[in-house]
Amino acid sequence: MGEQAENTIRINFTGTLAVCWALFPLLRPHARVCHVSSSAGHLSEITGDEPAAAQLRAKLAADTLTEEQLCGLMENFVTTAKEGRYRRARGAGQHLRGEQGRVSA
Repeated sequence: MGEQAENTIRINFTGTLAVCWALFPLLRPHARVCHVSSSAGHLSEITGDEPAAAQLRAKLAADTLTEEQLCGLMENFVTTAKEGRYRRARGAGQHLRGEQGRVSA
């Protein structure tokens, strides 16, 4: 599952971040960017052992969350999955659950 977690983060997070880094310099001042995802990406979908899942939801929802912190959370998820500390969610493996949350595939 570590490989699946790594692929999921590479495509859904790192890929999106790379596109942003490439496009932001090309945008006019005050331009807006809208990312569209499935409902599986909603913070309410982060489940797992409480209170850790609630703490993760709060970290991700914080207005003060930096890009560096977000990247660290994603790296932590991949590490957790590679170490085998995850649970597969219902739904034919469409989601990976780490000890602290879930990332959609």
